[in-house]
Amino acid sequence: MKRMLLAVLLPAVLLASGCSASKDDLQRAAASGASAEAQKQTEASLRADVERLKSAAASPSSAPAPVAPAPAQPASTPCGGTVSAGGSTSCAFALSVASAYFRSGGGTTSVQAYSSVTGQTYVMQCESGVPVVCRGGNNAVVYIR
Repeated sequence: MKRMLLAVLLPAVLLASGCSASKDDLQRAAASGASAEAQKQTEASLRADVERLKSAAASPSSAPAPVAPAPAQPASTPCGGTVSAGGSTSCAFALSVASAYFRSGGGTTSVQAYSSVTGQTYVMQCESGVPVVCRGGNNAVVYIR
């Protein structure tokens, strides 16, 4: 504030005292004072922000809420090659699904696969992607890479 006041009053004092200053000199002095004042205000604002952040970090009540962990991916069991069985799906069934999927030509499709564990044939809906994910039967999940 003092610099700004000086930048404004200096030209008036110089004129009143009989000193001559060019118009350009006066404009540069005024601009310099305004620039310095703006810089001081920015610095003061930044100092206030730093203090506010310090006090927020020191106060446990204002600490940010903990981030919840990402939901766990269902566990899968590698069944050899590019096939994995998800959840309680057996590898025998997962391999049967993969075989039916490859015979179908791939892509997003439905396949029928036999389970040697239950002795039944199940319909599985397969969605193409990396990995291909096939779901169906008794909550069976099969991953094919």
